Order: sequence, then structure tokens, then C-alpha cells
Amino acid sequence: LMPAPDRLDRAAEAVAGLAGILAALAIIAMTALVLTNITFRIAPGLRGLNFVEDYTGYLFVAVAFLGLADTFVTGNHVRVTLILGRLEGRARAALEVVVTLVALAVMGWLTMIAFDLFQKSWASGTRAQTVVQTPLWIPRAVMVPGCVLFLAVLLLHLRRNLRRLMIR
Repeated sequence: LMPAPDRLDRAAEAVAGLAGILAALAIIAMTALVLTNITFRIAPGLRGLNFVEDYTGYLFVAVAFLGLADTFVTGNHVRVTLILGRLEGRARAALEVVVTLVALAVMGWLTMIAFDLFQKSWASGTRAQTVVQTPLWIPRAVMVPGCVLFLAVLLLHLRRNLRRLMIR
């Protein structure tokens, strides 16, 4: 028996869905950049665009981090269900609690690293060592919100499974 989603669950799912849409738009932008660059490279008299490789890499970071929460909420994360699939009820909820606590610890650590990386890039004005010299705080700016949102949906998942443990 799973507790019914409340307003907090639905709000987090909506924000995660919005982040997922942003991740999808980043994929579209990556595709458009690559196709434009291919067109420029094969067209006579034109040469490739210098910034495409850098910016597709930055967009890939956006896809990965902005897609974390939505992928989890929609059940599309890769999970090993060898044990989980054999469990039901309270036993399954207990394992979910343990695994979610581990995920929260890992994501909390990653969030701190991402924030530190962003903050140092912002403070130092560090730029990419490429032709475009993009300030690195710009591509790193999506990492922290993506991590924080994923932490939020993990906390809600933990809460939901703790409630399942309490239901008799």
C-alpha cells in the first residue's frame, strides 16, 4: 500500500517535470548546434563553428543534471531490481529507505562539490581554455539546481517509504 501523493509530492513532481523539459530542450539545442556545424563544414567556402564542441559539452551537463529529478520521478533511472523486485510491502519499503538514505548521502556530497565548483568559478572568473573562453560559472550554474531538485525528490521518496513502513 502506497500513501497517496500530497501537494508537496505533486509540486516536486511538477518542478522535476519542468527541469526535464529544460533537459529535453538542451538535447534539441545540442542537436541543432551539431547539425548547423556539420552544414557549415560541408558547405563550400564555410568552416566549422569554433564554439559548437564547447557548448554541446555544456548542454550535456545541463541534460545530465536537470534530468536527474525527472528521471527519478518517472521511474526511468536504471535500478537493479534483482532483490527489490522480489520484495513487497514493508520489506520493500525498508530496503527503499536504506537505498534512498545512501543516495541522499551521495547526492548531498555531490551537491556540496557542485556548489563549491560553481562558487569558485564565479569568484575567480575562471574561463574555459578554448577559443570562446566561456566563463565557467555559466555551464556550472545548472549543476547545483539539478542536484538540489534531485535531493528534494529523494527526500520525498524517503518520506513516502517511511510512511509505508508505518502503515499496518
